[in-house]
Amino acid sequence: MGIGALSLIHKDLTALVTHWADVLDISDENQLLQKLLDLTGLVRTAHLAWVSAITFVYAALMFTMGTGLLWEKRWAEYLTAIVTASFIPLEIYELVRHIRATTIIVLAINIASVIYLGWKLMHPTRKKS
Repeated sequence: MGIGALSLIHKDLTALVTHWADVLDISDENQLLQKLLDLTGLVRTAHLAWVSAITFVYAALMFTMGTGLLWEKRWAEYLTAIVTASFIPLEIYELVRHIRATTIIVLAINIASVIYLGWKLMHPTRKKS
């Protein structure tokens, strides 16, 4: 996604969306297409650069976390708990904006995951020799 966002910098997004709408044979009167065309006019180069940078940082974090967990490193367990818990405020914000069953379920799963990870961190299992 980061590379894709970088590849869109300095391109006419409206022309690109119009081209793909023609390729996919989507009617010019389609409301979703019209909304998408309106939104592409709002996207700036700085937005694409930020999306790309955030995506690369997130990918590096996930790679580091996954590698640490694969090597059974204690710091990776803490990092996993912190990253998992960091999504709770965003999910609460979404829940306050629009109450949806899926948001409630995702929030409940995330809270349960953080509780489980915290419990596992406080009660580590001993490796068998």
